[in-house]
Amino acid sequence: MAVEGSTPTIPVAEYRKRWQKVQKMMARHDLDFLVACADDRAVFGPAHARWLADFPVHFEPVCVLMPGEYDHIG
Repeated sequence: MAVEGSTPTIPVAEYRKRWQKVQKMMARHDLDFLVACADDRAVFGPAHARWLADFPVHFEPVCVLMPGEYDHIG
């Protein structure tokens, strides 16, 4: 993990590895899409969106839609 100022950042290559892991799992289970829900409360928590897309969740629930065979990180 790199640190720029006081905000830690996760390298793009790490997100590529994460997506590849999840897409392999999706292929094993014959899934076309994955919906990862996240919020800033204890229901889902922000971790799903942060882990998959480095998306900070504040105040509003979000969903990360992940296709099984698409490389979005570029």
